[in-house]
Amino acid sequence: MKQQNNVQQEVRPLNLKQLAAIYEVSTRTLKGWLEPFLSEIGETSVRTFTPKQVRIIFDKLGEPKSGFHSGTA
Repeated sequence: MKQQNNVQQEVRPLNLKQLAAIYEVSTRTLKGWLEPFLSEIGETSVRTFTPKQVRIIFDKLGEPKSGFHSGTA
């Protein structure tokens, strides 16, 4: 069965700067957006969010409008 959500199929580890670029906001703004969900997202390892954490972020903040694909960012 094919998943409807292409973003969830192609998620890769991303750091805060990459996520901010995908959402087209500053890292400071993104940190503020993520703050209410930190307990659900969990700790980052070496300042990088795991694919599972990136999926949680996409679920909480919505999919990026910039046409995110795993090969870019």
